[in-house]
Order: sequence, then C-alpha cells, then structure tokens
Amino acid sequence: MPTTMRKSEMMFGCIYYTLSYFLFPSVVSLASDTFSIPLWCCQFGLFLSNFLFSVGIFHRFLLQDGKLALSKPGKILQFTVLGLVFYYTANLIVRYGIFLIRPEYINLNDQRIINLARDGGIWIAAGTVVLVPTAEELLFRGLLFEAVRHKKPIIGWLLSAAAFSAVHILGYIGSYDFISFCLAFVQYLPAGLCLAWAYRASGTIFAPIAMHTIINLIGVLILL
Repeated sequence: MPTTMRKSEMMFGCIYYTLSYFLFPSVVSLASDTFSIPLWCCQFGLFLSNFLFSVGIFHRFLLQDGKLALSKPGKILQFTVLGLVFYYTANLIVRYGIFLIRPEYINLNDQRIINLARDGGIWIAAGTVVLVPTAEELLFRGLLFEAVRHKKPIIGWLLSAAAFSAVHILGYIGSYDFISFCLAFVQYLPAGLCLAWAYRASGTIFAPIAMHTIINLIGVLILL
C-alpha cells in the first residue's frame, strides 16, 4: 500500500500549489519585466521554490515512503522501466495521431523550454530534470491521485491525468487555436496516466519520480 499523506500535509500542499500554479507565474513575469531579471533566472527560481516547498511540506510523507522504497528497489526499477515502455508506446501513438490531424502542430511548452534553455543553459536543464519531477509527482500523484482514488478510482485516474495536462497548457490559452489547444491537452495524457500507473503498481512515489526524471532528461536532450 502506498504511504498516505496527513490531512495537514494535504491542506498546506493544496494552498501552496494553488499559489504556485495560478499566482506565481504572473509574479515571475512581472518581476522579470519590472526589475529586468532574465526570465530564465525567474523560472529557475520558481522551479527551486516548488521543489523546496514540496519537500518541506511533504517531508514526513517522503521519509516514510523512502523507507518503503529502500525495502524494494527491484520493484521500483521494474515498474519504472515498464512505465517508460508504456509511456513511450502511448506517446508515439498519440503523436502520430496528432500529426495526422494537424501536421503543422507545434508544442508551445516545448518551444518555451527551448527558449529558456538557450538563455539559462544548464540551470533550466537541471531544473527541468532534477527539480520539476519531484514537485509535480508529489502534487499530481502523491496528493491529487491518491486522495481522489480512494473514493472514486476512475475519477482519480482521470482527474490527476487531466490536471497534469492542464498545468502544461493553460498558460498558452490564446496562443493556440481551439484544435491545437485540444491536441496539446491530449499530448500530455499518456504521461499523466502512465506515471499514475507506476505509482499505483510500485506502491511508492519514487517510481514515478524516477520515471518522470528520465522522461524529462530524454526530452531535454532531444530538444536541445
């Protein structure tokens, strides 16, 4: 059984992540424009704050789950590898479908990462690979998926995957046309579902964190 979060962890986590995903990006852009701080520097600061606050808020959960993970490293490796196989298979199918529907489709989130990495170099790459997976897995799998799944299993899977997709595309409302916006949403669903599967199958958050880290690392290497 996966380690469960305390109600206090869930409450503070919900408060922080609401601010982080709905308020802080605007603050980052404003700080960059007002004080002439490079955008990549502000973005790395957001990556770092999300990581530190996530670890701070969920430290008890991480310690308990870490002990569980250390007791079954082979199982974590097994479901991480299987999760990656499932993800890249599903991702290939989805990308091919997107190409058939709209050959000229461009993922704007990928383009943003490329632009940030050109300016911030190793800092943005490191933030994407090292800091982002832990913060996002604690939110989407450890908090959202596990909390909802106990009461409504199907909704837990769908909601966590949909929220994961949404957080990667909501900042681009108005930049996509409607069809491209829907395609962008669908493009992130395989990752959300496969990461949730890795968490559920392994029983520890460290499997999807490892899987997410590898996905982001490969993505950064391909994009850059």
